[in-house]
Amino acid sequence: MEYSVTNKVKEEDIWLTPKDIEKKLQLSHATVSKLINTKGFPVVRIGRNIRVKPSDLDEFLSSYKSHTIHI
Repeated sequence: MEYSVTNKVKEEDIWLTPKDIEKKLQLSHATVSKLINTKGFPVVRIGRNIRVKPSDLDEFLSSYKSHTIHI
């Protein structure tokens, strides 16, 4: 049996860390920490690790385009 290995990473396979979110949104660590603990924020916790799908983050932020996110 042969297996094909590709180096292409699909977008749906990428998960953001809090540090990635800080860079992407240009926010402080403290602000991102509060955001992650906001009700409805699309976070996945695996032990002490936190991950967010980019598409889920974009959807969450889009729902607040004309509103303030209270954190």
